[in-house]
Formats: sequence, C-alpha cells, structure tokens
Amino acid sequence: MRRLFETGRLLIDCCAEQGALRPGREGWRSAVRVRALHARVRRRLLLRGASGGEAWDCARDGVPINQEDQAVTLLAFSYNVLAGLELIRGGPVPEEEERAYLHLWRWVGRLLGLRDELNPCRAGMPLAKATLESIVLHLLHPDALSVRVAHHLLRAPRSSDAAFERSASMTRLLVGDELGDALELPWSLPGRRRARWALLVLRAYGALCGSTLFGGPLCWLHRSLMRAVQRAEGVETFVGRRPELQSASRCGGGGGSSSASHSTSASGGEVSLARRVYSIVRVWGL
Repeated sequence: MRRLFETGRLLIDCCAEQGALRPGREGWRSAVRVRALHARVRRRLLLRGASGGEAWDCARDGVPINQEDQAVTLLAFSYNVLAGLELIRGGPVPEEEERAYLHLWRWVGRLLGLRDELNPCRAGMPLAKATLESIVLHLLHPDALSVRVAHHLLRAPRSSDAAFERSASMTRLLVGDELGDALELPWSLPGRRRARWALLVLRAYGALCGSTLFGGPLCWLHRSLMRAVQRAEGVETFVGRRPELQSASRCGGGGGSSSASHSTSASGGEVSLARRVYSIVRVWGL
C-alpha cells in the first residue's frame, strides 16, 4: 500500500492544483525527486557487480529504468487513463481535453528525464496509442511474476477475498478476458454483472464530478481525503522530507531548459480533466 500511496502522491501533486508543475511548485518538486530516485536505483543496479552481487546484464536486460521503461510508464498515466475514461464515459473524451491532458504528461515526462523525441505524448492520441501497442507487442508476455504482482495490487487496498473478486471482475471488464485469463483473475457471471453495474455508477458519478455545481467541492473532498490517508500512512516523509532527496528540488527541471511550448501551468482543460480522472479513480478506490 505504501508504494501505491507514493505513486498517488505524485499524481496529486502534479494534477490536483493549477500551476503545480511550474518550477519550484509542488508537482515540479515531486517529479524531480522521483527522477533523482530513479537515478539512484539505476546507479545501484549498474554497480551491483562491483559490490559482490550479480552484475546487471545490460546486453540482455537493457539499462535499468531506461527511456522505453519511462515511456510505457508515462503512457500508463496518460493514454491509458484517457482510454479508461472513454470506457467509463461511454464515449470519447473531448479532443481539446485529450490534447491538454497529454500535454501535461509530456511535461511530466520531461521532468522525469524522458527525452522529448521519445515522449509518446508529444503528438496526440494516435502516437500515444501506436507507441503503447508497439511496446505491448514485445514486452507484454504475462508470466508467474505478472500474476503475483497483479493479484498483490488488487488485494492491496483491501485484504478480503470478496473485495479482491470485485476488483478482479472490474479489471477483467476493463482489460478484456484474454489478459484477465493470462493474469489468472477469477471470473463469474455475478461478478461480471456487478462490474457492469459499478461501471454505470462510475459513469454517472463522473458526470456529477464534471458538473459546474458539484465538480469543485467533490474534487476538494477527494483530494483532502487522499492527503489525510497519505499522512496517516507516512507517505509525506518519503516524498517530501527524506534528507537524501532534498537536494533534488534544486536540480534542473528536466535535463534542459524549459520552453514556452512545454512549461505548463495546467490549463482549464487539464484541470477539468484531471479533476474528473481523480474523482473517478477515488470513488472506485474508497
């Protein structure tokens, strides 16, 4: 759970407030700290052989946390979210909001160290989709470890078997039965029916969160709840207070100078969509 909350904190810091990704602001600091953490992990793995451990085989496994790894992770938070929203909404996301949301993650990718010419969010949904499909074709081969990770993630929020089956049913509905079978997720007709009903509820709730009257208060409520849970779990000590990462906030923002085309305070479209995404994710996760 701690690892999930750490990731959630990055998402909140980057998306929940307008202007959060300007240099020095909360989202910018969190992204640069994650970049520094990735650099430390990469260096430790590459030097593992010198300390007596098994040497990392770059010829076989590539550079740890390499550009492709970062690109596919970025797609998980950008293209996959938009694709999931289309399933939940029952229709396409407005093109302007798609562009705004992908632009936000293009900038986050730059802060995390992803070179812009390799950034899948740089040219809209067609490139993002093609990049993800290309990576999936040569990387997505579920094995025993994939099954363990998937089951662990689905059990993390709640440990009961009933909660796991509900989460597994919704996951199957969203990712398809072929991948669900590969990940050994349980299937049942009652579970599929419950997942479809839950999807309809999410669709209605998403519309409510996007409304002028209720959107702002609901977003504030969800953000406050998440921050309260994170404080209770001690996540803030990881993201915001670890001494070895304090200097990261004084590092350069993204491996180069920022330009007007990339530097972003979240536009109206970004904030609107980020609120909707955040609200939908939280209502399913609570």
